[in-house]
Amino acid sequence: MAFTLFDLVLDACKKVGIVNISNATGGLVTTVIDASLSQDTSDDDFNGGTIFIIRATGTASSIDGEFRKIADYEAGTGTFTLASSIVCAPTDPTTYGYTTPEFKYELLIQMANDALQAVGDLTFIDKNTLVSSAAVDEYQMEVAWKRGRPSRIDVQGTIGSTASRNAWDEISNFEYEPASAGSTAGRIIFGQALPTVRKMRIWYKAPHAAVWGSTACIDERIHPELVVPLMVERMYEYRNSRNRGSVAFDLQRWNDAKIQAQQARIMYPVWKPKKKSRILELDGEGDRTLPSAP
Repeated sequence: MAFTLFDLVLDACKKVGIVNISNATGGLVTTVIDASLSQDTSDDDFNGGTIFIIRATGTASSIDGEFRKIADYEAGTGTFTLASSIVCAPTDPTTYGYTTPEFKYELLIQMANDALQAVGDLTFIDKNTLVSSAAVDEYQMEVAWKRGRPSRIDVQGTIGSTASRNAWDEISNFEYEPASAGSTAGRIIFGQALPTVRKMRIWYKAPHAAVWGSTACIDERIHPELVVPLMVERMYEYRNSRNRGSVAFDLQRWNDAKIQAQQARIMYPVWKPKKKSRILELDGEGDRTLPSAP
């Protein structure tokens, strides 16, 4: 099952201890009703917070994994009014979670994206953009490739061979010419013209794309046990900054979160392509010695 923005935000909120879990007794596509809350809460307690649909029953299961901003809360009936509708009404019982506006809905999404950025660059491959042309040795770069020099470029061995594992030939003789921010004027310059009408495979590094919708998937190369601690670390950093460092508990939890995030980086590293060795080894009998420096 895919790990989504919903899972990331909910898991982080649980670790920080800001989400309450309960069972709804019903609602509409724009409301979630939990009559059990009416005696313990006040109007508007959760306005601006977040509501998570964890598990609905029957035909309402299609709303599992959705979260929404709480536009209004009415304590008398335990009714949450959602800022945007869900596809169907929750049934009785529907397991859901809710938070106060300490971490507003919009802030949680932003912190999730900050955590994804903190993971570091991922390696992507674009094999649909560049096609070689006769007597051309310079090609325009896409903005997405410009975070640095492409880590690798391959060219089609034969026309129509992209489905074959061994159909790509690596090109090592190329230069990267950057351009100003947002511009596609950057260039890849090859040492010589390539065979004509061949697709090129560009290996480049870029951050995780921003995610906004509840069911938006997180890249599977990023382990949940890595990105959740990174988001938790940012949540405690935010809380500690808001409190001007005056709450010893939050300061300690932030320090703990930083340690856990660092441990997660070690335990759950993100996949990266192996670098090819640049050292030439000559096999033969007897001792092998490296040439001395001139």
